[in-house]
Amino acid sequence: MYYAYLDENYYCIAISRLSGEIELNKNIIRITDYDINYLKRKYDIINNVWTDEYLREETIPLYSQQEIVNAQILTQLEYLTCLQELNSMKGANV
Repeated sequence: MYYAYLDENYYCIAISRLSGEIELNKNIIRITDYDINYLKRKYDIINNVWTDEYLREETIPLYSQQEIVNAQILTQLEYLTCLQELNSMKGANV
């Protein structure tokens, strides 16, 4: 038996195949097959049908050009600091 697990807004967040029946509720519904196309799709619990609405992906935060440059500078400074420490360790071991 196949089941879809719905989040609090009734979007499918997981599907599974189980050997036996489980108790259904508003967040667990039976589906006909193991089809990943159910994932992120909204289920209408009043009419018991899948809608054409899908869960939107989380947006990836955009960084400004200045933030990118600052991150690159910090990375280079850390690299140079490590090199300086390694060189000073080599000189102390001679």
